[in-house]
Amino acid sequence: MSEEKKEETVQKETKRKAAARQETGKTETVMYIGPTIRNVVTTGTLYNNGLPESLRKEAEKQPVIRNLIVPVSELAAAQKELAVPGSALAVIYGKVVTK
Repeated sequence: MSEEKKEETVQKETKRKAAARQETGKTETVMYIGPTIRNVVTTGTLYNNGLPESLRKEAEKQPVIRNLIVPVSELAAAQKELAVPGSALAVIYGKVVTK
């Protein structure tokens, strides 16, 4: 599977899961698993009441960041995928500009 196809698949899945959470009204604790972005977010930060404004603004500038904000229920699988060179999440991780 090409890198573009992998990234597209991950983005679609992320959007689907976000829509499902919004439909049910349930919010789940999420973790940022991307690289640290100075003055915005640190790798491994947990959020349980929404995202801070600084991270939301950065996600608008760099939409790929949304793929690196993972519900804790999916954290193990996401970290496992991130560890595989060439996987969709690994490619996305590499595209994040850390300033």
